[in-house]
Amino acid sequence: MFGAKVVSKKGGIFMTPLFVSILAISLIFIGTIVGSSAVFFTKGEMSKKFKTIILGLGAGIMLGCSVFGLTLEGIESSEAIYEGAMVAVPVGVGFTVGVLTLVLFGKFAKSIAKKNKRNLSAEGMKMFFAVAVHNIPEGLGVGFVCGAAFATGSTGAIAAALSVSIALTIHNFVQGTTISLSMYGLGTSKKNAFIAMSITAVIETAFAIIGIFVAQALTGLMPWMLAFAGGAMTYIAIEDLYPDALEGGKHNLAVLSFFIAFIVMMMFELIF
Repeated sequence: MFGAKVVSKKGGIFMTPLFVSILAISLIFIGTIVGSSAVFFTKGEMSKKFKTIILGLGAGIMLGCSVFGLTLEGIESSEAIYEGAMVAVPVGVGFTVGVLTLVLFGKFAKSIAKKNKRNLSAEGMKMFFAVAVHNIPEGLGVGFVCGAAFATGSTGAIAAALSVSIALTIHNFVQGTTISLSMYGLGTSKKNAFIAMSITAVIETAFAIIGIFVAQALTGLMPWMLAFAGGAMTYIAIEDLYPDALEGGKHNLAVLSFFIAFIVMMMFELIF
């Protein structure tokens, strides 16, 4: 696998599938780590205004990523595998199971959080779970693209792997920043917010590596996984982030923050 067509005449070693795959996987990991470290630069308690902005942005990013990224990709992936009415089954079932899983996990998280002395709040635990699940198909997606680069060795496939990873790195940086700050705003300690997001980065990286090796074997599961992650993230945005953004009393600011992030994510997902 790794020995096939690994050298590009124009780019030398820097445009080989192996180098680009290592770079791609490293970038998506670093993006989350650097972004989530922003939580340590927040001094004291969040002001109500800042908390409203961060939670509003977090809700917009999550919902935008869910609708225009995960769910749409799930539909496209399903269309490539199934025909007719069956196209809707993986997306509908996966999305529903994602929401229901978060509902059940929320009840479990509340009982655990009571014993946890708020080191990781119930809302923080649900956010961690949603992002972790969401990172699985994202990691696999990067792995699949890198796997295609290994399989073909073409310049186009290698460039695609690099561009996808750069786009996801930007997304991970923004997500890491907003979600870690949102966790902190919802009662999770700075240390545990950073650790939680770092774990999601490890999960995404691990599944990117797995994706390279087993891309073909897992292709049939992608619509279900993407829709599941979409449902989980939609639930978090609507149930936790946005309602908490409104608690500060600055409703217009919460709405504005939400829609700015939602529109930016829409444009980002559609462009890349």
